[in-house]
This record gives sequence, structure tokens and C-alpha cells, in this order.
Amino acid sequence: MEQTTIHYIKEAVRNLENCQLQGPKYSEASLLLQKIKDILNLQDTNEAAIFSIAFTRMAEGRSTDLSDIASHIGCSSIDILEYTTALSRLSKSGYIQPNGRRASNVIKQDFGIDDVVSSAIIENRPVEIKANDGNSQLSKYDFCEAIGKDIKDSGVSTSTLINRTSELEVECQHLSFIHNLKALAPDIEDRIFFYDVCYDTFAKQDRHCRAITYISPTVTDIYTDYRKIVSVRRSMNEDCHPLMKAGLIERQEEETIRLTHKGKKLFFEEDLSAFSPSKCKDIYEFLDKLYELFHDNNEYDSDTTWHRLHSILNELESDNEHLPAIADVCKLVTNNGERVLLYIIASNTVDGCDTNLSREVRAIWQRNQRKTVLESYKDKKAELQTHGLVNIEKNSSLYGENTFIYLSDKGLELILREDAALYINDETSKNLLNPDKINKKSLFFSEELESQLSLVRNSLMEDNYRNLCARLEEAHLPKGMNILLYGEPGTGKTESVLQMAKATGRAILHVDISETKTCWFGESEKLIKKVFTNYKALCEKSDLKPILLFNEADAVFSKRKDVNSSNVAQTENAIQNIILEEMENMEGIMIATTNLADNLDGAFERRFLFKVHFDKPTLEAKKSIWQNKMPMLSDTDAQSLASQHDLSGGQIDNIVRKSLMQQIIAGEQPSLASLSKLCSDERILSKGNNKVGFGK
Repeated sequence: MEQTTIHYIKEAVRNLENCQLQGPKYSEASLLLQKIKDILNLQDTNEAAIFSIAFTRMAEGRSTDLSDIASHIGCSSIDILEYTTALSRLSKSGYIQPNGRRASNVIKQDFGIDDVVSSAIIENRPVEIKANDGNSQLSKYDFCEAIGKDIKDSGVSTSTLINRTSELEVECQHLSFIHNLKALAPDIEDRIFFYDVCYDTFAKQDRHCRAITYISPTVTDIYTDYRKIVSVRRSMNEDCHPLMKAGLIERQEEETIRLTHKGKKLFFEEDLSAFSPSKCKDIYEFLDKLYELFHDNNEYDSDTTWHRLHSILNELESDNEHLPAIADVCKLVTNNGERVLLYIIASNTVDGCDTNLSREVRAIWQRNQRKTVLESYKDKKAELQTHGLVNIEKNSSLYGENTFIYLSDKGLELILREDAALYINDETSKNLLNPDKINKKSLFFSEELESQLSLVRNSLMEDNYRNLCARLEEAHLPKGMNILLYGEPGTGKTESVLQMAKATGRAILHVDISETKTCWFGESEKLIKKVFTNYKALCEKSDLKPILLFNEADAVFSKRKDVNSSNVAQTENAIQNIILEEMENMEGIMIATTNLADNLDGAFERRFLFKVHFDKPTLEAKKSIWQNKMPMLSDTDAQSLASQHDLSGGQIDNIVRKSLMQQIIAGEQPSLASLSKLCSDERILSKGNNKVGFGK
């Protein structure tokens, strides 16, 4: 009866027990091992011996290593070392396989029998396994773990570590990251360091996917030469180690390093998202993650923390280049800190919160950089300002707590794309009057007043305006065009502004004074500041600078009050201080109209470049107004109405409207007498001493 493979294995193992590789039992075992070699198509009897002992231990539910084989044969571990080559061949051919993760030191590796092989032997049929062409089955993680464990093994010398790593690299040529790493780090000692950092990264991550590698113990584990240890530590602390120059690792805080995003991409490849889970589905998730990064960290004053935060920023951006906004921001804004500030402002905008400039500068920049950053914003030279992405509301010094920074419409569109319209303030458009919506009218003034208005109007013509601003800038003079129109009501101040805008093609942003007043402490100041912020944003979007119109501005341009008199007085003074500062820094066109010039504060008067007084129209002007409004009047009738009734242009408008109503009702043209009667009724104060009130 033909014997089974299991029979030969059992007898061989029995004869090998304590044979010490000599004597009759060993000779008998050798014959059996030769038979097993032929049945299993092995290369030699050493492979047959290892396989037989491992198969027997498998049947007992135990794994096997070289020390187990030495113990079974009854020889020393040194005697059994000649079997390591046979063990490696069995592993590569697929007859045995490592248990758990593979160790680079084959002496310490536990292994068992491949399931396909064991099933064939148990069923007494030919063993058919597919060879792996000599390629290791190790994954990149097993590869780095094997090297990492050798590094931590104090019994492994530097030269042995280098040799084992070199052998393992050859065995694992199928791992593409090794080939890519060799191009960046040709020195195997540097690669060993990189493999260990990779091992720490995937094996020692915390819940935030952060891993730490300590420089000193790692260098000491790799090198035994103290001069080499000192040299490598110095290069790490001075950021000039070859791995750092290649951009693969970076120093975090003192004595710790980590993989850079480039290093992670090199090693993890398609698995990157599992170990750097910062890919966001949309811009809102990105903004939330970045805000958390910079505001849930309590070490703003640590320079090493600053380096780490900005490294994570680059990683976060790299992971989200699929978001169009991030890709565009990275192309446009080169400074890391400026990009962080832009993202934080956007995050606050989405959450409906203000962004305090000074606070964010403290959160983002190192101590020695903050003054320079704030000064760049003061001088309007910060990168976000030069690109027109932000606007500043400065209620005190830039170093104070009342300076807020907001995204401009351009900044909103850059970050939020099609959603930007949801956050753009529509109050500007509500109070905006475009020149094509203004009806052209003829105005009649005295020769002197017309001369003044003509100078202002010509100054606002675009070519003249640009030349004037350029000349003022060359002379280091303020470029703002602040204009005051003052005089009695109804004399054409507001209409003059409208007609200037019409003639020069400029839009008018009208300030509703009532909307800037609120009972809430501090809110009025914010509202008036917002007026100028909106105007600046409008200037950036407009081809021609619009006109900022404070119409009937008596309430905000009047003389300042004693701050001790009331809270209202304090608020009004604060509003005036804001307006004065904005006028000082105005780079556009502001026109104010007022009926109470005598009550104008001296500080405002000094800041107006043009001050144009509107007096009651002359007799000739009134006659022209009458004839322009009512062409049916003869020269004599127009002269009569102008000379008998001292009316302003606005009052004449009222007469014209009322006469039109009479004409519609009566169906005939009004007579001179009826017009004269309407004129008499128009002026309340002309009725003498008639008083309205309660009698005794």
C-alpha cells in the first residue's frame, strides 16, 4: 500500500527529534526528507525538514520559528542558522507564510503552512500553488513596521539595520513608493529614517490623525556612533536634514518631527485620505475645518505651534484643490497668513459674525510679525487689500478692538461663488441712483452761483477728475473731493447734485440719515461706518467713482456737543468723529447739502474742498424759472410773478403742480390772478402776525 505524504512527514519528524543532525536517526530522516522533497517539488532536504516540522506543529495548533526547529532537532540556534535560506525560499515559493505582520529579521518571524498546501496534503493530492515570482507579499505598512521594529531593537547594529533594509527593499521592489523615495533620498540611512517616521504616522496616530516622532530617541535607535547622532540631530534642529530639504519631513515643536503633506502623499498614495482625512465636500466644510484649526488652539504665542498650524494649512489646501475657490485663492494670494485671514473672514461671514482684525492677527501671525502686518493694513498695502478682497471698518486705531474687516463683493465672489449673492449687502443697491434714472432738468442760478457750480461740475468730468487726483497725489495732498452745498431750502441744492451726476455719468449713493440712528449703544457708529464701507466697495466695482450724498445733513454735520450732557451727545459726537476721519481719508466724491450752515462744525468746514452757497434766486433767475416751468406765461406775466412773490425754485415747483391740478379740474388755463393767489398762499410766514395756537 502506497504511503501518504502525511505518513512520510510524521516519520521524518519523529526521526529528526533530538537527532542533533547526526547519527542513524538523522540518516533515516534524510531518506524520508528526500521523499518529501520529491513529492512536494522542493529544492532540498533542508526545506523538507523545515516544512515537515512546521506542518506537524500546525496540526497541534502552534506556529513555528527557527528556535522551535532548533529545539525539536536538539541543536543550538547557531547550528540552525544555515536553514534561514531554506526558510526564505519556502516563504517566497508560497509553502509557508508569516503569521501576522512580517518581521524583517527572519530568525524572529513566526510562520505557518499555507492553507492551499495543507489542504492538498491532508487530502493526499498533488500540491499546486502559484509561485509569486520572488516578489514579497509585504504591504507598505508591513514593510515599514518591520524596519521600525528593527530600529527599536537595541540588539540590531546600524550596519545590520542597513543590510536588512537593503535586502527588504530588494524584496519589496513591487512597492512603488520605495522607487520614488530613492530618487529623493539616495542615502539608505535617510530612507531608514523616513520609513520609521511613516511607521509612527500610521501606527501611532491619535484621534485627530496626528502622529509624533521624537528626534533624539529615533536618531539614537538608528545610529551607534555618537558623532553621527550629534550630526543628524543638529541637521534636524536646523531644518537642513536631506529629508527636510526634499520636503518629506518637517520639524513641529521642539524635538519632534512629522511627515509633510508631500511625504504623506509619497508614502500613502491612494490611501492618503485614510490618514489625512481633510478632504471636504464643499467650501463650507473647508471653512469650518480651518476655523477650528486656528481657533481651537490655545498656543497662539508659540512660534513652533505657528509653524505647525501653517503646515497643516498647506496640507488642508492641498487636499481640497478640487474646490475651485481654494485653487483660485492659492493662485491669487501668496502669503499663508493672508490666506488664513481670508478664510476666517469668510467663515465669520457665513456665520453672520464680525471679524476683529487685531484679534485675528494675534491668532494667525507670530509676535514679531504682528506689528508689520497691522501697519500693512494701515497703509493699505496688505495683499488682501491690493487684490480688493477686503474692506476695513476702523473705529479706532488698528491696534484696538474696534477695527473690523469684511469681505468685499469681490472677495465674496472668490470664496462663495454662486452663493455670494446671499451675503452681499443689498442696502447699497437700494440707496443707489444710477445716472440714467435721473431726469434732465434746466436750472437757473445767478451768474456767480452758476460759475461756482460749473467749476465743480467740470472737476467731476472723468478726464478732469483723474488728472486732478493724480496731481493731488503727486503733491502729497488728499485726493478726496468733499463738496458742501448750503443755503435756504428749495434753492436747488439737491437738484444740482442730481444734474451734476447726470452730466458726469456718475451714480449717487444716497445716505438716509434716519437709518444711521438707533437706540442701541454703539450701533449708530457701526451703521455710519458701514455707509463708508459700502461706498468703498461700490467704488471698487464702478468704472466711474460714484457720488456719496449726505442730503439735508444738518443732524450729523452740526457743532459737536458737550460729551457730559447725555449719552445721545456722546453717540452723535462719535458719529461725527467717524465722518471726519473718513473725509480725511476720502478717495472718492462726497457731497453734503445743508440748510443750516451757521450750525456747521468748524472741523467739517475745513475738510470741504468746495463750499457753494445757494441764496434765493435773483429776479431774473425767478423769471426764467417761471417761464421754464410754465411756457404759456408771457414775459410780462413771468416778470410780474417774479417781482411780486419772493419764492424759491422749490416753492415755484409747488405752484406749478397746484396750477396743473386746477387746470385738470376747471378745464382751463390758470389766470395770472389765480397764480398770484397760489403764490400768496405758498408762504406761510408772509401772512403777517397770524398765529396758530390756543387762545385764552
